[in-house]
Amino acid sequence: IWASVKTAPVGANLIATISIKGGAVVGTVTITAGSTNASTTSFTTSALTAGMILQANITQVGSGTAGDSLSLVLEVTQP
Repeated sequence: IWASVKTAPVGANLIATISIKGGAVVGTVTITAGSTNASTTSFTTSALTAGMILQANITQVGSGTAGDSLSLVLEVTQP
């Protein structure tokens, strides 16, 4: 999961989770306060099958200035 924002979060991290719609969280990405991008390779792909709908939930945006204009990129490859 790659994440970027135009405005960096200030005072606290920006945290986004990716989940199967109506189901389990399969990944989380954290953009640290003062940064504009982050990535993670910790992603549970075994729970995914073709056609599943994923949703992103922003659980924290910063405490002083909120991170703004979040973009997420998710790459999953089949073995």
